[in-house]
Amino acid sequence: MTSALSSRSTLGMDTPQVTAKAKVLGRAVYAGDLKLAGMLHGKVLRSPYPHARIVRIDTAEARALPGVKAVLTGEDAPATLWGAHHKERAVLAKGVVRYCGEEVAAVAAVSDEIARDALDLIRVEYEELPAILTPEEAMDEEAFGIHPGRNNVAQHIQFERGDVEAGFAAADLIHEATYTTHSQYPGYMEPMATVASLDPDGRLVLYTSTQAVNLVRMQVAMTLGLPISRVRVIQAATGGGFGGKIVEDDNQLLAGLLALHTRRPVRLVNNRLEDFQAACASVPERITLKLGMQVDGRIVAKQVGIVAECGAYAGLAGDVMHVSAMRSDNMHRNPNVRSQATLYYTNNPPRGAFRGFGGTQMQFALNSHIHTMAEKLGLDPVQVHKINALKAGEVSIHGWHIGSTGLLECIDQATEAIAWSSKRQAAKAQGTKRRGVGMAAAMHVSGNRTIGNWDGSTLVIKINEDGRVFLISGECDMGQGASTMLSQ
Repeated sequence: MTSALSSRSTLGMDTPQVTAKAKVLGRAVYAGDLKLAGMLHGKVLRSPYPHARIVRIDTAEARALPGVKAVLTGEDAPATLWGAHHKERAVLAKGVVRYCGEEVAAVAAVSDEIARDALDLIRVEYEELPAILTPEEAMDEEAFGIHPGRNNVAQHIQFERGDVEAGFAAADLIHEATYTTHSQYPGYMEPMATVASLDPDGRLVLYTSTQAVNLVRMQVAMTLGLPISRVRVIQAATGGGFGGKIVEDDNQLLAGLLALHTRRPVRLVNNRLEDFQAACASVPERITLKLGMQVDGRIVAKQVGIVAECGAYAGLAGDVMHVSAMRSDNMHRNPNVRSQATLYYTNNPPRGAFRGFGGTQMQFALNSHIHTMAEKLGLDPVQVHKINALKAGEVSIHGWHIGSTGLLECIDQATEAIAWSSKRQAAKAQGTKRRGVGMAAAMHVSGNRTIGNWDGSTLVIKINEDGRVFLISGECDMGQGASTMLSQ
């Protein structure tokens, strides 16, 4: 019986995505595809300035346009501020805008065209203010505070493990360099979209493109002043997320607010330009890294300094920086680590989650550094990675118990597959176009998180009368195959 079941198992098998057929045939329903009876179309007016005082907003002409059902400004929005940790961002700006693209007014009309025309009829008088656009400007002692009553430090992290100075003293090679990573737009195929409506019992229902239905539900309920039981969030087919659709976009809040005001369904879909302005791009960081290494490639000391920027609102950027500052420490058997990281507010658009959630920024710096030091010591970078890799059963410098790891096996399989040794020994190419050879190793969360001390999930499995299995999960499939994995 067991062998018969095993022969039909899909675990470890190349399995087509369970959503593939619907997508290929054009049957997958994205939030922007939904059409509900009486549905209105939403549009958002955004600030053209990175920093300005809102002197006056005149919505009279827009409200008078036939087909317009609602024109909302900061005066019509909830007073409750929102944000992942720091509750500092208004649903619609009130009194001041802090970045180019910040939401100033929202319109709901019977057609997309009328909604766009209404935006053109909203008259906003701004008083442009000086803007801070770099961390260097933000950290100046004479710089104004992006948020009143505070300096421009959104978060600061500092820790030390072991004896870093003794580690550097024992090193045969010390190398220090600074690396810069820029901010990157998530670039998903489907811009952000939400359809908000009220069900027959008056409960707010959101069909949305998201990576985290539960986080969206909590944020919408808290910000719009609703009991959480009065909000339902349904993930529509999602055309990519890459971290940008976790919970840092104003789209769901504005769609919900317009639906509550009009008592009708409202469709709010960003075009690509609007998404460039609204989506959180990755957190840019300047990383100064200093490593001490012994002659055999063992890392004996590590010192990190990070200057990061979150834009006008902190969101998840502090958590991203936290990951940059310490997650990579848990790859290696290095006993001495010192890290300091500071996140600054600027008048740039908000930064936040993006692929790797801060891991990529540090891995770029760390792997570049290891490769350089390996060459200085006459070592193969593969050798350096392997000699420092933590193994299953070991405990990292931050107390992570490594239950399982495939890093060494991954390095062996990858280097064999690309013929690493022969490529490194090949003669250097000549001419204007040349191809380099390099390697990098990285880690990401799987059963352990840098943020908090809990990493769990709940899955309800129901076997129906006909033998089919019904899965209930809060996991979101955004194209990465989560639904297929759960099915397996």
